[in-house]
Amino acid sequence: QRLDLQSNALGAEGAAALSSGLGQLTALQWLDLDNNALSAEGAVALSPALGQLTALQWLDLTNNALGADGAAALSPGLGQLTALQTLNLRSNALGAEGAAALSSGLGQLTALQWLD
Repeated sequence: QRLDLQSNALGAEGAAALSSGLGQLTALQWLDLDNNALSAEGAVALSPALGQLTALQWLDLTNNALGADGAAALSPGLGQLTALQTLNLRSNALGAEGAAALSSGLGQLTALQWLD
């Protein structure tokens, strides 16, 4: 139910490798990918798998250099996480463009209680 991969220098290549199995963990409730230098490319790889984690309640993507392009890539997958209560996106240089890109996905998160 809990996967903590914080500070493992996964990068985009690791995110792509992780995404191949991540979507099968449908009972996962807690995922920490903080400080892994995922980048926008990693977000593109992760988004489809994240969208399959419908039981996920806590997601930390802090400090991954996602940028606006990464936010846009994540938005569709995030929108599927209807059980998500906590989402950490701080220190990703999302900017106004990234925030706008996330808005459609975030609008689907009716259980969300905390967004950072």
